[in-house]
Amino acid sequence: MHNTSFEDVSLKDVKNTQMKETKMKEIAHEFKSMAVAIKGNQGINCIDALAFYLKCGDYESACAVAVNEWDKISSYGKIANYLIFHGIYSGLIF
Repeated sequence: MHNTSFEDVSLKDVKNTQMKETKMKEIAHEFKSMAVAIKGNQGINCIDALAFYLKCGDYESACAVAVNEWDKISSYGKIANYLIFHGIYSGLIF
């Protein structure tokens, strides 16, 4: 039996509301850490906005930021892949 940790689970696969809120906060923290690793304490505004909405539990707004700022976010490959993995950016615009 494969034992998967919570870190390996995509946000889009988390169904429990309380777990989803916890996962969004974890993702927000990870985004901030990635941004600091890339730009130092200067940060990346679009990633800061994404982290803010995820910390607030506002998944829809985080997705909107990802779509609207994708031209900037996509230049940071690791962050872009992380967004796609968690279903925050799918590349589909309706």
